[in-house]
Amino acid sequence: MTPNPLDPWRVLVVDDEPDVHAVTKLALGNLTFKDRPVELTHACDGASARRLLADSRYAVALLDVVMESDNAGLALVQHIRDTLKEQQTRIIVRTGQPGTAPEWATVADYDIDGYVEKAQATAQRLRSATLTALRGYDQIGQLETANRALADHNDQLHALVETLAAFNQETDDKTRLQRLLDRLRSVAGDAPSIGVALVERRMQDDSQRSADWLMGTSGALTQTQPDRLRALPDAVRDGVARCFAVQRSVFETQQSFVYVTSSRLRPRVYCIVHPEGCDGTSDMLQLFCQSLTDATDAFELMGEVKAAQTEMVLVLSEAVEARSQETGNHVRRVGAYSRILADALGLPKSEGETLETAAPLHDIGKVSIPDSVLKKPGALDDEEWALMKTHADIGRNLLRQHPQPVMRAAAIVAGEHHEKWDGSGYPKGLRGDAIHIYGRITAVADVFDAISSNRVYKDAWPIDECRAHIRKLSGSHFDPAVVAAFEASIDDILAVREQLAD
Repeated sequence: MTPNPLDPWRVLVVDDEPDVHAVTKLALGNLTFKDRPVELTHACDGASARRLLADSRYAVALLDVVMESDNAGLALVQHIRDTLKEQQTRIIVRTGQPGTAPEWATVADYDIDGYVEKAQATAQRLRSATLTALRGYDQIGQLETANRALADHNDQLHALVETLAAFNQETDDKTRLQRLLDRLRSVAGDAPSIGVALVERRMQDDSQRSADWLMGTSGALTQTQPDRLRALPDAVRDGVARCFAVQRSVFETQQSFVYVTSSRLRPRVYCIVHPEGCDGTSDMLQLFCQSLTDATDAFELMGEVKAAQTEMVLVLSEAVEARSQETGNHVRRVGAYSRILADALGLPKSEGETLETAAPLHDIGKVSIPDSVLKKPGALDDEEWALMKTHADIGRNLLRQHPQPVMRAAAIVAGEHHEKWDGSGYPKGLRGDAIHIYGRITAVADVFDAISSNRVYKDAWPIDECRAHIRKLSGSHFDPAVVAAFEASIDDILAVREQLAD
């Protein structure tokens, strides 16, 4: 804490000789340092000094060595350093019997700033020693303040890293934003009176005018009704308006408005109300808010890229299915079923999402199968069947060179979804766990959708018969663990089937 310029520097004078107190008062009476006066407090023995030290902190202590005992002064030094754990107070030892305590040993053993023999203690020497001690006390205080600020800064950076690391773990935008605002509030402090709000300025779709949107709140500014900008206190709304007007952050005694720019061309103002003070510095709050905004922008962009990729995959998959006289929703259902099964099997959330996007490409290799075979109304002969089976390898080879995780997963699905648990499948006759889990999952999803849906060559089977068929093939065609996951998730699967009905 920065000292008040009106507060005096407190100096404790401990000596059993009244004349020494009088001389000290005369020498230091009008002394100042950094425009702050020196205030003397007097004690005549070690016991009195201990009581004073228990109640107050002193910048400098002027101590006599020999008082009620030959080492009373040194014992008091030890009490200050070891018992009170006071390392900032500077100590000057004075003695009228220099032979009782060697100067350098005393200085080294007890962290003493000055050693003065009373016989040589002129007023000028005493003033010089005291000023030097005050300067040391002040510098130590500045270092402690800087160290505390650095520790706080490190804690806040750690909080920022934790927030960004957990950012992608949330399942929806609302929860993600709430985590962001809650963490910002914790950086500002723990007081219940601290509140946080996020306001974003957006251009209206149908005009060149802009509008301010309340994105979320936390702490003392929490609202039960979202998007109610008018419900914020007048002082907060006024601060937001000023911040957008000047396009820079505004930091005040009881509230801060952090202006940040967004790569999405939507400027933001983070409002932080802190009536009892704010723990975070203005620089830290600026860094924190800008980093969170950059993370939000990156996440939104990633979501848009992912959505575009998913849509591209679905369009391509539907085109293949249309050529095969299948419905477009077949590939969507296979993707959704695969995601449900991946979740039931305990695969990481990210893998389930990847598989949902990749599974619709399971038959992509059929683009190379001629219509005479692909659309043949009757049974295929041996030569035609051999040609049809090549679509698995063709699909894998089409996709395997692409570096994106979805394309790599799709290559696995295309190449292995016709493999069978007992090794009787194609194209490689893989058996058991040698078949990638993506292929084992998609196999169940694909077969279930095929038999439970109407086709030009057949009617849909009743659901009970479909389930019985899947169970029957457990351990031969299908991985028993995937079949168990299918049965455990049947309600979710049937809900998707109804939602994405042809």
